[in-house]
Amino acid sequence: MNSEIYGVETSLPWGFIFEARGEEVPKHPTQIYEGLAYLVLFISLGWIYIRKRTKVPVGFFTGFFALFMFTARFLVEFIKEPQSPFEEEMLLNMGQILSIPAILAGIGFMVFAYRKKL
Repeated sequence: MNSEIYGVETSLPWGFIFEARGEEVPKHPTQIYEGLAYLVLFISLGWIYIRKRTKVPVGFFTGFFALFMFTARFLVEFIKEPQSPFEEEMLLNMGQILSIPAILAGIGFMVFAYRKKL
C-alpha cells in the first residue's frame, strides 16, 4: 500500500496516529485537509453560481475550479510523505510538478474568460 496519502509527523493536537500501519507518532491528516479544501471549493463555486452567474463570463468556472483545486493540492503536498525514494531529494515532489500546469491552465481560462467578455 502506498503511503503518500499520509502526512509527515506533527505535534499539532489534531495529528492522527495511523495504527493500522504500525505507527506510534501522530501525522498530518492530509486526507482531511484535502477534503476540507474541496468542500470550500464546492461551496465557493455554488455561491458564485447562485449569486453571480449572469455576471461571470464563460470559462470562469473551469478556471476557478482548476486554479483552486490544484493550488490546494500543491500546498498539501508539502506535508505529505514522499511517494518514491527519488522524490526525497527533489525541491518539489511529483504531485506538485504535475499540479503546476493545471494551475497555469486555470489562470489562463480565467484570463481568457475576462478578456473575451470585454
